[in-house]
Amino acid sequence: MTNTPPAMPSDSDSLDPQDWQGLRALGHQMLDDMFDFMAGLRDRPVWQPMPAELRAELKTPLPHAAGSLADTYGDFQRLVQPYIAGNIHPRFMGWVQGGGNPVGVLAEMLAATLNANLGGRDHAPIEVERE
Repeated sequence: MTNTPPAMPSDSDSLDPQDWQGLRALGHQMLDDMFDFMAGLRDRPVWQPMPAELRAELKTPLPHAAGSLADTYGDFQRLVQPYIAGNIHPRFMGWVQGGGNPVGVLAEMLAATLNANLGGRDHAPIEVERE
C-alpha cells in the first residue's frame, strides 16, 4: 500500500483518528479492494482451505499496544479474505443464505456508520426496520 497509515489518537478520550485524510485514503483503498475482490470472484476457487501455518497465526495472543490500521487490514487480506465460506462466489451451491453483492457492501457501510440501536427510541432507522 502506498498510503501512510492513519495515526491513532494519543488522547485517550477520543477514538477519532489524528489523520482524517489518511483514514479516508485507506477507507477508499479498502472499498476499491473489496470491489476488485468481488469483480474477480469468478476467477477464484469457490472455496480453499486455510493453511495450518496461517490458522496458527490467528491463535497467537492479541497485542497489548495499539497498532497500524493499515497493518491490520493487511492481515485481513492475507489471513481472512482468501479463506471465506464461498457463499458470495457465483458458482456457490449450498446453504440457504444470502450471497454478498457490491450494493450490499455499500448498504452495510452506511448502516455501520449510523450504528443504529433498533431496540427503542424515536429515530428513522427504526422506521426503516419496521418497513
